[in-house]
Amino acid sequence: MNDLSLLCETCGYPIQGLSRENPPAPAATGPSSQCPECGTAIAESMPGRRSGSPWQQHPGLISWAKTVYGMVVRPSVTFGDVIIRKGSRGLLAVNLVLTSLFVVPPMIGVLIIDPVRMWRGRGPIWESVAWVVSLASLTMAVAAVFFVLTVIEFVGIRFFARRRRLRFSRDAAAQVCAHASVGWLVTGFLPYLLAPSAIMLVRAFGIANKPVDF
Repeated sequence: MNDLSLLCETCGYPIQGLSRENPPAPAATGPSSQCPECGTAIAESMPGRRSGSPWQQHPGLISWAKTVYGMVVRPSVTFGDVIIRKGSRGLLAVNLVLTSLFVVPPMIGVLIIDPVRMWRGRGPIWESVAWVVSLASLTMAVAAVFFVLTVIEFVGIRFFARRRRLRFSRDAAAQVCAHASVGWLVTGFLPYLLAPSAIMLVRAFGIANKPVDF
């Protein structure tokens, strides 16, 4: 077996010599119609079966939304359609930037070295410039943090694949990380859901009205 050998999608059994270019007919029988290890139809493991995620088929706003929906609602089906090929940076970049834009706004004007704090009171023009500078710089910084986390995820996938003697190429790991980066979007959006809940709890239990002893 080599890196180009055809393996069963379910169990990883080598089926190179048993493969068929076209799916078998319903009445087809014999050892070449199914994986001898787990019984999965060999047609399910053929490279041509994967149609690609919506983003892979046609990158764009609508396909991005469909890909996000698929990864959140039915990730196993979406991953089953992903084509293992180069070209995962576009989807990853979009998700990282959008995640950062979710995370950054509550931070603007809070950090000590934030331009919004340093330039406050210098007039509306300077304050607008400060806001843009703060948004851009913090977005790049937060995106860099999530990118590092994605790299760690990529290295981890490759490491455990080698430990378990699984054939998992760099392109496969990159596509998994790019499509799984939808999870960063969910993470970035969570504070907007948790903050109102925390405020409601504080008000419900009257915590805000209780003195704090030091």
